[in-house]
Amino acid sequence: MLIELLVHLILTTILILIIAKQVKGIEVDTLWAAICGAVALGLINVILFPLVALITLPFTILTFGLFLLVIHACLFKFSAAIVSGFRVNGFVPALYGSILLTLFDLLISIFI
Repeated sequence: MLIELLVHLILTTILILIIAKQVKGIEVDTLWAAICGAVALGLINVILFPLVALITLPFTILTFGLFLLVIHACLFKFSAAIVSGFRVNGFVPALYGSILLTLFDLLISIFI
């Protein structure tokens, strides 16, 4: 269990570094900032995402689930806001970054 958590943390850190290189508007200064960003993103997704998803459930139903993309983008931007050295400049880079992170994470979870 602990090893799986550490592997997921390392892979998320690597994905954040890759996404920062690919998406204009997402910046990561150091490896430590990427590690802290991965930890913050994981904690936010575990603690805040269920609560926010429940509160915004009517919007999610009306948009056939597409509002979840907005929620993920906002939480991605929020995680960057609380970690120094990890910046997301605008909503569109946050949206692209959260979509890419979700897709890459899905691909990794298939193979691991």
